[in-house]
Formats: sequence, C-alpha cells, structure tokens
Amino acid sequence: MYRSSETRYVLALTLAVLNDVVDILGVISNPLVESVLDILIAFGLVVLLGFSPLPFLITIADALPGIDLSPMWSAYVLYRYLSERRVRVPVE
Repeated sequence: MYRSSETRYVLALTLAVLNDVVDILGVISNPLVESVLDILIAFGLVVLLGFSPLPFLITIADALPGIDLSPMWSAYVLYRYLSERRVRVPVE
C-alpha cells in the first residue's frame, strides 16, 4: 500500500471515529445538526476513499433512532481498508 493511501485511510478513520464518538456520547442533541454532520462525513469519506454508495446508506441508517449508537462509520472505513489490503491470489 502506498504512503498516500495510508494517509487517506488515517484521515478517513479519524473522521469516522470522531463522528462515532459524537454519536455514542450524544454530544449533539439536535437530530438535524447530527444528520448534516453525517452527510458531511459521507461526502468526506467519498472524497478520501472514492465513490461507494455505502456512506450514503449509512447516513440514512444513522438517522434511525438507536442505530446511531453503533460505530458504523469506523466499521465502514475499516472494511474498506481491509478489503483493499486483501491479498489477491491469481487463478491459473
């Protein structure tokens, strides 16, 4: 993995963890502000990691009551990182 790719994933994971901490601790009590923050995080992750429909689906799921208590953004970034790092063995 290249250095720039590692930097992108560190930035993406930092954004995701910060948003998950805000969600879990309930720092923002206004659901509209929290939804706007989730949309901004989704756009930020798309810019950093490339297009995928999952960030926007996570934004919709994160708006549902009770679901925002799980660290979905961090799990998504880790999923993308591990799927990119996976060693692919060529089939002969």
